Amino acid sequence: MSSPPASPASFRVRADDVDRRVDRVVRRLLPRVPLARLYQALREGAIRVNGARVAPATRTRSADLIWVHAALAPEAVPAPAAAPAAPAARAPCPAPPILYRGGGVLAVAKPAGLAVHGAGDSVMARLQDELTPPQPALSYAPAPVHQLDRLTSGALVIAETLPAARHWALALRTGRVLKLYLAVVAGHLPPAPAGAPWADTLRYDPRRRRACADRRGRAARARVWALARAAGSPPATLLLVRLLTGRRHQIRAQAARRGHPLLGDLRYGGGRPAGDLPLLHAAAIRNAAAGPAPGVPILAPLPEAARRALDRRFGRGAARRAAAAAAEAAAEPQAAD
Repeated sequence: MSSPPASPASFRVRADDVDRRVDRVVRRLLPRVPLARLYQALREGAIRVNGARVAPATRTRSADLIWVHAALAPEAVPAPAAAPAAPAARAPCPAPPILYRGGGVLAVAKPAGLAVHGAGDSVMARLQDELTPPQPALSYAPAPVHQLDRLTSGALVIAETLPAARHWALALRTGRVLKLYLAVVAGHLPPAPAGAPWADTLRYDPRRRRACADRRGRAARARVWALARAAGSPPATLLLVRLLTGRRHQIRAQAARRGHPLLGDLRYGGGRPAGDLPLLHAAAIRNAAAGPAPGVPILAPLPEAARRALDRRFGRGAARRAAAAAAEAAAEPQAAD
């Protein structure tokens, strides 16, 4: 094949495409092209970088120009697909409040009842305008660095850049991210000044949509403090939970295994939803790894309705004391070690 002529099917490498394998960039750029055909195109020169043939493992550099042959160009999707626009008759849903922005991440206060992703209304759909850069990357779109269930409220961290996504992914794998949750469980848990250790082996069953104990599963570890207890029907305990691992439904499954399911958690035996009591609230998150992370805790205040519900159930000032306990635990120098 002769040298490629000037073509509109040329795509400039942006900052969030730098130092990525060419084959991975073009897989995102040409998502509808079969993988075997992509590698054939690279071998034959139908996909080139700066006019030259390159190996699939070649690393991209700033301002590289990726050229795609006309036969493949119609399949190119150079920018993240836009979320469907809301019907004109409906008022746009407000974006979640921003808790922190810097170091390539955006942290927001996710409301309970709203999914993080989804074809319809979701956190990411509401943040579309906030997260869309003037010049979108070819191969990276902002994405959460961790997940929160639909019914969980609190701090959600979204990586706006590829370096930030890599930094947080490494910190999560190496246990350098501290995550603290507030939860209300059925029954009374005994006090544990140093935090009661919870250790299980869990496996998530996608068919049943719940996590269960399974020796073939993955280690799930947490440390739990009882902050307040309430009588009534049923009796309840307000917990502060520090996750040491990040398994799906981990807190919900571990609490239920100990006979203290989260109040209102129907899936794990917690009965009907208990008014405005929070099922689970991500109160604080902190990346303690050296790098562009904030280095200080990102704190998510309890929603106003949940604060009032906690004060009614556990006594005046319970919500304030719980938030203070989470902030104190998140600020401890050794907390994320």
